[in-house]
Amino acid sequence: MGAMHRTVSALLLLPVLAVLAACGGAATNSGAVPPETVDEQTMLAGADLVGAVGPGFEIMLAQDGKAVAELPAGTYTLAVADEAATHDFALQAPDGTITQITDVAFTGTKSATVTLTPGVWTYLCQPHSAQMHGAFTVS
Repeated sequence: MGAMHRTVSALLLLPVLAVLAACGGAATNSGAVPPETVDEQTMLAGADLVGAVGPGFEIMLAQDGKAVAELPAGTYTLAVADEAATHDFALQAPDGTITQITDVAFTGTKSATVTLTPGVWTYLCQPHSAQMHGAFTVS
């Protein structure tokens, strides 16, 4: 019974550890690569920028598989893989204007054309913006 008890205890502990890991801090530019599934990578391959949100409390924005920190001003194709019906993906311009890419109820992939002007931009999940956000500079 001792080994079985330890196994059951470990299995019960896994979801708790996953939640704690997900809530451990702000989900910012972590250097994460675009979504893991081959289908999503194939669909998003033609985009200039790739965003992802979910399934946990993770959000990212990448270009060529690297976290975005700085971009030149211009027009970009942004493809977002939204993997959770509890999150959304939005861009906030330096003037505070919000461009909604996906909404909370949506899951799947959406593309949008965005024009980025100079300043600091933020990408975020609006319902969880305190912990799910990142920023980049447009020059």
